Amino acid sequence: MIRCTDPANRPESRGSQNAVPVGVPSGPAVGYRPDVTVSADERFDSDTWGRTPTNYSIIEEDSVIEDTGRSYHGYKQGKYYIPNDGVEQDRLDFQHRMFLEALDGQLSLAPLPDSPRQVLDICCGTGIWSIQFAEAHPDSTVLGTDLSFIQPSTGIPPNCSFIKEDAEDEWLYPHKFDYIHFRFVTTCFDDPKAVMRSAFENLNPGGWIEYQDIQTGFWSPDESVRGTSIEKWGRHLIAGAAAKGRNIDVARHYKTWMEELGFENVTQVSVPLPGNVWPRDRKWKRVGAYLSRDLLMGLDGISRKMLVAAGLSPSEIATLLTNVRKELVNTQIRWSFPAVVVYGQKPLVTRQLPPLNGLSVRQADSVEESALRKFDSGTRDYLR
Repeated sequence: MIRCTDPANRPESRGSQNAVPVGVPSGPAVGYRPDVTVSADERFDSDTWGRTPTNYSIIEEDSVIEDTGRSYHGYKQGKYYIPNDGVEQDRLDFQHRMFLEALDGQLSLAPLPDSPRQVLDICCGTGIWSIQFAEAHPDSTVLGTDLSFIQPSTGIPPNCSFIKEDAEDEWLYPHKFDYIHFRFVTTCFDDPKAVMRSAFENLNPGGWIEYQDIQTGFWSPDESVRGTSIEKWGRHLIAGAAAKGRNIDVARHYKTWMEELGFENVTQVSVPLPGNVWPRDRKWKRVGAYLSRDLLMGLDGISRKMLVAAGLSPSEIATLLTNVRKELVNTQIRWSFPAVVVYGQKPLVTRQLPPLNGLSVRQADSVEESALRKFDSGTRDYLR
């Protein structure tokens, strides 16, 4: 565990974040109304994006630069498949703004107290969620963790700090937490339920856990995504991750796992993320604009290592990603990622935790086949 707040351990800052003022009410279920009429050719100016790429970034000294020119984390090298360079840092901040839009400006949907005392943000990336939560809750102490030091060292609130660590290692914090937050972590862990168990063990009684994540598969109201390069890309990502020993089809299990571990008041909220501006509703059109831009910014970094693991040649990867980029801006292809927010509360009195039983991808049989089968089935019911 390395502290990010020690100047000797910190890379140079890229400067203060363009924080978006948000509140943190508990919030109702997220509604999805794609048929509310808004001009189909509505355009979004640069202010829509919330944060324009800064053209400067945090360069971590121990990062590994590969022959593609992209840099990756050096600590626990190879564990995470996505770069940590400036392009990816901008994409992560942009992705944060997209999810805020989808959640009506809320950083959390769990019914938290006004100021949870100790807050932990796992896989915090650039730290933008941690910073904004700390700003919104000045009486909370917020700790963000990641494999990379890509968080700013200046312009952050005094109640926010960062450390470099792997959440799959033993948790050795000096205290327990009142709220533990995860976002977009399906690609992060070899044994995601073991990480959830560590979170349970490190919550105070009555504390909350929350996951905000994307499920595999695509939902389409008219099946227009079927047979596209986008669908093929999704299948290859699942296959490539499985070939590297990681199951990325885990978000659909969060609710069940929480219940098995003993969490109470477990709630799952469906959050559709349109792949482009096809929805007619203004809010979801805006979310689609964010997601399309996010994928165009990060498609190569998100995809390349898993596509190689899936067995695609360099020319096949180039052709596939070119076709995906074309389809991402084609509003005739009407599709959404089925995202979910799942939260639960640690009971005041806890029973003995059950043993982990076959929940690690490394212990499961036919992971790839199972994931692809679920992918093919789609998620048509996730809006119900």
